[in-house]
Amino acid sequence: MNIALCTDEKYSFPCGVCITSILENNKEEECNIYILTDGLNPETIEKFKQLQDKYKQKIDIITINDKLFDGLKISNRFPISIYYRFLLPQLVNDKKVIYLDCDIIVTSSLKEIWHTNITDYACGVIEDQKSDDITIQNRLGLYKDYFNSGVLLINLDYWRENDIASKLIEFINQNPDICLYPDQDALNYILCDSVKFLEYKYNYQELFYLPKEHILLHKNKWKQLDLAGNTPIIMHYTGCIKPWVKACPHPHKELFIRYKAISPWRKEKIKSRYTLKWKIAGIIEQIKYYWTN
Repeated sequence: MNIALCTDEKYSFPCGVCITSILENNKEEECNIYILTDGLNPETIEKFKQLQDKYKQKIDIITINDKLFDGLKISNRFPISIYYRFLLPQLVNDKKVIYLDCDIIVTSSLKEIWHTNITDYACGVIEDQKSDDITIQNRLGLYKDYFNSGVLLINLDYWRENDIASKLIEFINQNPDICLYPDQDALNYILCDSVKFLEYKYNYQELFYLPKEHILLHKNKWKQLDLAGNTPIIMHYTGCIKPWVKACPHPHKELFIRYKAISPWRKEKIKSRYTLKWKIAGIIEQIKYYWTN
């Protein structure tokens, strides 16, 4: 299995815990882990080497030249590393790869999603927690199910043959005002007719735990949500306050703590309080968007 994550030094801690959860639950599989980064400290690289040695699996750290993405929209909330996944067709010499965000815990084997047939699709994807929010559809002019970009089963051959990376970059460059979630919006727009929707258990997002009257998905999807919630395979901490902060309200934040405890990051401190800098920056960006449109 090929599995890729994108990180910078700031996010290397959750990235390492995520990879620990992957390897702990996929011991019977041959895993090739790719970490795309703009650079990591020697101490961090040593921790990833410890993971590699412990599980006898390959972890390849690939340094990306940020200049490849000059001019693309970035912010405190969306660093330039969100675009690194666009390079996977060039970097992974195989037919497909599972891409995962770093704020994820894998709870069991990924074998089933890995063997999903996506021969005729650009990606296997999972619907976003706000998919039926009409404001997203109106913003993009796209009236179809909207998927979350944190888990992608990527058909690398399809991306190469159709030059998907260039199309994504062009869309973001030409539509900065409507790309509120730059990589995710571009992926949805460019790939809207070439994705295969997979079960919610492969990307169980935080808002799925809300009371039903607050969930931004149509009522006819609730049964599927409930079934997936019983045995989620990929837990995605999509909220503003992550499980490496004590104030995290997620009902299953203990999963992160459990895998942290068996990782090389076991001594990393859980933050006692949450800094509002990132959240405020995101709110300001949304206010600017709605004020100017």
